[in-house]
Amino acid sequence: MVFDNEVERTISDDIRVITATEIPGTSFTGQAIPPRKGKIRTERHLAGLVESRFADVVNGLYSDRLHLVERRNDGKSNSFSMSDRYDKALTVRLDVIPLPAGIVARTYVNTTSDNHTIQLPDTIDAQQVDRALSHELGELLAVRERARINEETPFQDSLKRGPVRGPVALSDEDLGRVSELNYLASRMNDRTLAVRERSEARKEFSFLLDHTGLRSQAFARESEARTEEQYAADLRITSIRRHLSPTALRELQQLSVPIHQLGGFDAHALLDFRARVRSQPAQNVTGTGIGNHPVPGFRADGSAISRAELSAEAQLMADTRTGISQRTLDELRSETRQTGQSPSRKVIIGGGASLAGRDPEALLIDARGRWHLDPGEGIFQSADQVRDTRAIGLGYSHQFTDPTSRVTMQAVQLWEDTLASRGPLVDGSARLVAGEDGNLWAHIVPNDGSESVRVRVEGVPTVATGIPPQLIPGADLAVPTIAAVHDRLHKTLPDDSPAHEQLTAVATARETLEVLQQENSENALRADPSAGAAMRTLDATVKWDDARETLPGKVLLGDAVSDNKFDPHIANSWLISGASGNAISAAEIILEANPNAKVAIVGSNIPPILFEQIPLRVARERYEAAYGGDGRLSFHIAPGNRARDIPITYNSEGEARFRVGDVEAEAYIASLARTAPVPEAVQGLNRWIHTSNGNLEGDLMFDKNSQYLGYSLTFQGKGSEHQVHVTGAASGFLPNTAFSPQVQNALNDMGARQVPLQSGSPAVGFAPTAWQSILLAKARQKGEVELHKEPPSSWIRTEPASVASNYSIAAASNLRPAPATRNQSRLDTRFPSKAATNSTNPATRARR
Repeated sequence: MVFDNEVERTISDDIRVITATEIPGTSFTGQAIPPRKGKIRTERHLAGLVESRFADVVNGLYSDRLHLVERRNDGKSNSFSMSDRYDKALTVRLDVIPLPAGIVARTYVNTTSDNHTIQLPDTIDAQQVDRALSHELGELLAVRERARINEETPFQDSLKRGPVRGPVALSDEDLGRVSELNYLASRMNDRTLAVRERSEARKEFSFLLDHTGLRSQAFARESEARTEEQYAADLRITSIRRHLSPTALRELQQLSVPIHQLGGFDAHALLDFRARVRSQPAQNVTGTGIGNHPVPGFRADGSAISRAELSAEAQLMADTRTGISQRTLDELRSETRQTGQSPSRKVIIGGGASLAGRDPEALLIDARGRWHLDPGEGIFQSADQVRDTRAIGLGYSHQFTDPTSRVTMQAVQLWEDTLASRGPLVDGSARLVAGEDGNLWAHIVPNDGSESVRVRVEGVPTVATGIPPQLIPGADLAVPTIAAVHDRLHKTLPDDSPAHEQLTAVATARETLEVLQQENSENALRADPSAGAAMRTLDATVKWDDARETLPGKVLLGDAVSDNKFDPHIANSWLISGASGNAISAAEIILEANPNAKVAIVGSNIPPILFEQIPLRVARERYEAAYGGDGRLSFHIAPGNRARDIPITYNSEGEARFRVGDVEAEAYIASLARTAPVPEAVQGLNRWIHTSNGNLEGDLMFDKNSQYLGYSLTFQGKGSEHQVHVTGAASGFLPNTAFSPQVQNALNDMGARQVPLQSGSPAVGFAPTAWQSILLAKARQKGEVELHKEPPSSWIRTEPASVASNYSIAAASNLRPAPATRNQSRLDTRFPSKAATNSTNPATRARR
C-alpha cells in the first residue's frame, strides 16, 4: 500500500506496507485476543489451520480464476499447485512466522517463476485467517495480471479517504481490499453461520467502506464537503464495480450511504467505529520518525521523474551528493581548525539499501560501492519482486522498469544518492579505532584522495558495509581470512612467543608466514590440530597472492568483476569456479563487454534461488547454445566439480592455463562462499582487544516483534568498552570469533523462512536489507532493541506443519502462542525510548 499523502515519506501513521495491514477500529488485526484460560495454541496448529482454510478460500472466492491441482509437502512446509484461467501453472507456499507490527499478512509475489509465498503472523487471530488470505490472493492475482499485460502500476492507492484527483486507477493493494469486501459479503449472507457471526461481518463490511473512502463522512450540514466526498466515493465505487461479486455489490449499494441514511444497528455500529478510529490511529508500519522527504524518484513538488529523465536525474543527484560530501569535509576540517579538537558526530559507515533507515542527523561515511560500481544490467530482482520498496520510502520499483524486468542500476543509484544526501556525508571509507583516552574514533579516508579526517564517535556507531569478501580457493571456512588466521594464531601460540607482537604489524599472508618461520613456530603449528584450519588458509592465500602476481588481471574473485575492477579484454576464455549468482553476474558482465569472450561456469550445483530470478534464464537464452544462445556460455555442473585450490596448469608452450576437468581457460574467477569476518571498518577494534588482552562479545539484535535487526559487537579492553551495531547485508554473516556455528545456522534457517527463496531474494538481499534498516530505526527510536544470544524461539520450528481436513476455526480461536522460554533477551539501553531518557528504572536491562 502506498502512502496516503501520495509521494511524501513521512512519520505519519498513513504509511503502509504493500500487503494486508491492520485497519484501525476493526477486528482485522494481526494480534489474537487472549484465549480462555488453559487453552494453548502452537505454530503447528496455526499453520495447519491456515493451510486447511486456504483451499476453502480459493474455492469459495476465486473458483472462476484459480483451480487447485494438488498440495505438496517438501518436509518443511506445504505448497499448493494451481492453474489460472489461462491454464498457466503457479504455486503458493504458506507459512506462519513473526511479522512486523501492524501486518496481518504478507505475500512475496514472484512473477518471474510464478512461485509465491503467503505469510501470516504467528500472533494472528484465527478468526481473521480467511480474510487475510482473501486479501493476499486478491492482491497476488492483481500483480500477476498486471505483469501478464505489462500494465503500468499506479503510484498511489485510490481506496482511501480524500479527494480524487483525475481518473481512479486501482492499485494492487486496492484490489486486495476489494477482495476483503467480497469475503465479508459472503459471510454476511452465509446462512450456515450464527447470527452473531453474520452481524459481525456486516459491521466489518461497513467499517471497510469508511476506511476505503467508499462512503461520504461529511455531516449533512456540510453541503460542499458532502458533495466533494460523495463525488469521490462514487468514482471509487465505479472503479471497483466490475471486481465485486454480485452479493458484495448489493451490500455496498445498501451500506455505502451517509450515516444518517443507515438503519439504527448499522448507524450505531459505525458511530462506535469512528470513535475508535479517532482514539486508535493507524499502525505506522514503516515510518521511522526520521523526517519528511519526497520519495526518491520524485521531485520536491511531487512530480515523478520519467523513464526518459532517469539518466539525467541520476547524474544530477550524483553531483548533488558529491557536493554535499565536499561541504561536509570542509565543515569538519573547519571545526577542527577553529577548536583545535576533532569534531564529535553520530556515525554511520556504509550505505546501500540500508540508507532507507538513514538518520539524517548522523554523519554518513560511504564509499559509493557495489551498485555504484556494478556495470551489470540491474539488480537480480524484478520490479515485482521488490515491489515493497515503495512502502519503506526507498523508491518505486515500477517507476523506471516493467513489472517483470530487472530494476536498473541507474534507478538504484538515484535512490541511494537521494537517501544519502539527506544529511551530512563523506564519500569515502572509515575505520573505527579505540583511543587511549577511552573514546571511540572514526578515521575517515575520503574518496577524492584528500587528507583524512578524524571524528569522535557519539553513541553507538552503525556499520552497514554490505556482503563480506569471498572465500579464496583452498581456504578453510572456519578460519577464512588472514585476520581470522591471526586471531587463531594468537590463541594457539605460547603466551611468551615473540610472534604475537610481530603479527600485529603484518597484514599479508606472505608476511605472516615469514614471521612464523623467523620465530621457528611454523613446524609446531603445522603439527598442532587446533591450528590446522589457520595454516590451510594461510597456505591457500599465499598461493592465491603468488598467482595474482604471476598472472596479473587473470586471477580474480567474482566481486572484482561486479565492482568493475578488471579488464574484460585481458582474455577471451574465462573459467568461473562456483555456480553462484555472483558467477552469473560475472559471466553476464564479461560476455557483454567482450564480444570475443567465452565463459565456462564450473560447479557442483546451481543454487535453487537462481531459478526464481531473471539473470540465469536471460543469460542462457542469450549465450548458451542449448537454450538458443550464441554458444559463448557453458555450464559444467556435476557433483565434485569444486575448486579446492587454484587450478593452474601449463601447456606445451609453457603458458599458464586454468583447468577443471575438461574445461580450460586463460583466466580464472573464483566465485565461492562468503567469508564471515568482523567487518573491515571494525578490524582495528579487533586488533585492539588482542593487544590489550581484551574480550569480544556478540549479540543478535531483534525488536519486540522478533524481527532481526543485525548484530551487536561489544569490545572490552584497557578498562574501556565500545559497542558497534552491524546491520544490512553484513549482518547475515556472523563473525565466528563472536558467534558459534550453531547460531549462524539458526540465523540461516530463520532467514530462509523470513525471506523464502521463492521470493527471488536472499535474506541479505536489496529489499530485505531496506526493511531491516527501517525496523532498526524504529526500534532505536522506541528503545526496543533487544539483545539475544540466538534467534527467538518463535522462529524455531519444532514440528513440521500438518493439516487436518476437519480443523475448525472455532477450535483454532481458542489457541494462543506458547510462552517463549528458550531464548531470553535483554534491552539494549544504548537506544532508550524518548520517554525513558530520564528514567533510572533499574529493570531496563533485566532479563525479559
